[in-house]
Amino acid sequence: MNCPNCRLSLKTLKQMQQDHTTFHTATGRKELWIDEVDETAQTIRMERSTGKKTWMLEYSKLKDVHDRIQSNELSFDQYTIGKELVTWGSYATGLFKYLGCFGNSLPVTPVDGLQQTQISPVRHAPSFSQVGIINLETHRAHNDIELIVAHLDRVLPLASARLSDEYYYQSLPLCIIDAVYSIGVRYEGVKNTVKRYCKYFSLQRIQSSRRISPALNEQESVSAFYEKIEKIGFNNMAMDIFCNRQRTSPTNGILKAEAVQQFANVLKNRNIEYLQDIFKAYNNHNFEKDIMAIPGQKSGICLQYFFMLAGSDDYIKPDRMILAFLKNALVKPIDLSEAQDILSKATELLKPKYPNLTPRLLDHEIWKHQRNNMS
Repeated sequence: MNCPNCRLSLKTLKQMQQDHTTFHTATGRKELWIDEVDETAQTIRMERSTGKKTWMLEYSKLKDVHDRIQSNELSFDQYTIGKELVTWGSYATGLFKYLGCFGNSLPVTPVDGLQQTQISPVRHAPSFSQVGIINLETHRAHNDIELIVAHLDRVLPLASARLSDEYYYQSLPLCIIDAVYSIGVRYEGVKNTVKRYCKYFSLQRIQSSRRISPALNEQESVSAFYEKIEKIGFNNMAMDIFCNRQRTSPTNGILKAEAVQQFANVLKNRNIEYLQDIFKAYNNHNFEKDIMAIPGQKSGICLQYFFMLAGSDDYIKPDRMILAFLKNALVKPIDLSEAQDILSKATELLKPKYPNLTPRLLDHEIWKHQRNNMS
């Protein structure tokens, strides 16, 4: 699809790289530039002023998102784009803005202390007879966002928000164990399961630095982890090492230890061995399909949480804690798909006041709030 408003093309991106053209992230806070354009593989990579580089993205995926924005299939905001291009949301949004690809938007009234920002409207052109209904639905949706933003700002200590150590595991296998065992249970038992595994095999649990991922030779590979379970057997792993025989479901569920092995096998078969490899799973629909085919993983909550544990800031884990918080704030039930969208847009509104806030960090603060209120 040819866009009348912007100049997106691989040739343009290559020229921007050669000219060292700078632009900004979605919020305008960080400078960006095109670090590499591989014209043969048709992939690109960006770098921002902090020195952080993206993973190589296929140009075709960037172009697909661009075209879907132009055809009104997607909202033009960094969190919607981030769900399509994981970890690229702010970068791609900034690039599209620089190139002149501006989406339609509606203003939202800010809460006290927060700057005004934009929330995307309903993404289709209504017929005349639909206008009243759609405007009412859009108004209600915006009111929900404003209500939740005010509630979040009032009850959560967002200025001091900080991720727990478990978001900095030393290796991917620990992310797998945590993600699978965390579904439907109290988290203290999950932490103990991970700790028992690390103690049994004398493995480091948490990274020494939050700034840099550990070197490959300091991590346990997914293949090595899988081979351990294959050799020992998932039944024995559950009984003697994890010391946790929970199942993925009370009815027809499998041992979570077996689900862990199956999860590891999906990663292994795609050569996703280390934390540095996780980008291979982003936007990979076959990978997602295979994970969600594992008994107990159909909802996708475990997969989203795995991505969060492995480093993605764009996801939330819409479990019972998050849904209960949203229901209490909005005085109505919220489903899984709505939760991600609400908290992504709430993060966008709260960012001017709390620049380091991400959907993942906001999710964690909500979870801590709910846990503390339950105890």
